[in-house]
Amino acid sequence: MLRLGTDLFANWCTGRLDQPPRVFAAEWKVVAGTLEVLTLPEGGRGPATAVASNIVVESPDGSSRVTLGQFDLTNPRWGILAR
Repeated sequence: MLRLGTDLFANWCTGRLDQPPRVFAAEWKVVAGTLEVLTLPEGGRGPATAVASNIVVESPDGSSRVTLGQFDLTNPRWGILAR
């Protein structure tokens, strides 16, 4: 799912309710593409990386599709909960 909106990283965990609410303006469904995980942290916690290739998303009403192409993804704190 590709989500468009504001404050998308706020309140992703119940431990951070002091942040503004997430507002989703639209959600586009991922209909094609590949996600290749390159690295996962040893022990399940730490930095993780992936490459998304040929990602295609579809509009909420299904009337159009957009190709996002290839891009890198990183998560420096995979598996670590907010404090």
